[in-house]
Amino acid sequence: MTDEKRVKTTKADLDKFKKEFLRYQKLFGLTGWDVRVKTEELSTAQAQLRYITNDCNADVVLGKTVDEGTSIKELAKHEAIHLLLARYDYLASYRYITAEELIQANEEVTVKLTDLIP
Repeated sequence: MTDEKRVKTTKADLDKFKKEFLRYQKLFGLTGWDVRVKTEELSTAQAQLRYITNDCNADVVLGKTVDEGTSIKELAKHEAIHLLLARYDYLASYRYITAEELIQANEEVTVKLTDLIP
């Protein structure tokens, strides 16, 4: 994507992102996680989830810019699905696969669930 097709996110976007993410966190039964929602500059992603599985701490980040026409609600749902898969990632990382293979498998499931979950 080029910079011309990116738009700045607003406080209202961040509020909507947080509300939707927390809604899905509850829906998925992930209430044991301590989640901070914030915005920051992301070089390649529109949103991102960072977590420490053992501590059940996570940061969900909305980029300061997103692709024009992007659904903030869909971004929030997508990142919540990544949180749903966090323990899977943690356990799978101890198997004989590369980190890249694991990331690709997680992303594939997340994209499919994003389309399936209302």
